Amino acid sequence: MNTEILKYINADTAAGLTGVLCTIIEAQGSSPREAGTSMWVTADVVRGTVGGGVSEHEVIKKAHEMLKTGDVTCIIKKNLTAEEGLACGGAIQVYLEKIGNDPELFIFGGGHVGRALAKVASFIGFRVTVWDDRTDCITEDLFPKARRLCCPLEQLFLEGKTAASQDSAAPQESAPESHPLLLFHDNVYCVAVTRGHRCDADVLRYLYGKKLAYIGMIGSFEKNAAVVKMLADEGISKAYLDSIYKPIGLPIKAETPEEIAISIAAELIAVRHHGNPKLLRSGYADSRHG
Repeated sequence: MNTEILKYINADTAAGLTGVLCTIIEAQGSSPREAGTSMWVTADVVRGTVGGGVSEHEVIKKAHEMLKTGDVTCIIKKNLTAEEGLACGGAIQVYLEKIGNDPELFIFGGGHVGRALAKVASFIGFRVTVWDDRTDCITEDLFPKARRLCCPLEQLFLEGKTAASQDSAAPQESAPESHPLLLFHDNVYCVAVTRGHRCDADVLRYLYGKKLAYIGMIGSFEKNAAVVKMLADEGISKAYLDSIYKPIGLPIKAETPEEIAISIAAELIAVRHHGNPKLLRSGYADSRHG
């Protein structure tokens, strides 16, 4: 692999980005690139090349599809003579592999549902951060495996600021950090399970415009409709509001905090591996999580 490609992979994954490494594993005849040549594809950037032309376009297209689904690996075979009309002839096989950090879950709200969800999400491979502005709601005893932040909500979205961290390794009187409290990227999942409708709405306002894998809001259909109308009246786009999973979680008639957490976790898994689990909701109309 080209060392420059490796540098891009390390930098992007360190920043929380996910990408697809595309490597020629077999080259026959007069192919434009030899075996071992690599290309790195993220949602926004393509680094390197596997030969250009129609073949490379199809590889990039497949890589972008993989970034939106649960596909982790894929092999593309191309006969360059037959498919691209090259007089010199040749064929290649390209191995595609999705690479990225573990998904992150930002839980806004340290109540009963937030606590149950943090436990389940940690178990299924999410790195969990929980926020609440009530110190007694996000203690280490309640969230032993999560990063805990306690501050006014707006402070989460200000660069160069710090919260009164509830992490045991970082006392509240620690010096301000020089980076944002939350880093948003396409491998971040956000759930609004705060103590009230207005606070949930505030979370959605702050998340507007962020590139995220998932945003979900707890509550009944009626409550969610009221929040959506309020935000729409403020000028927030319909496309963004439609993208929010509401009510949050798969429709399994969940009632207890633990059941609701499982329904949310199932939806997170569906998004992670299939991209659009909303089809799983077809035919349901319930009043979940009122």
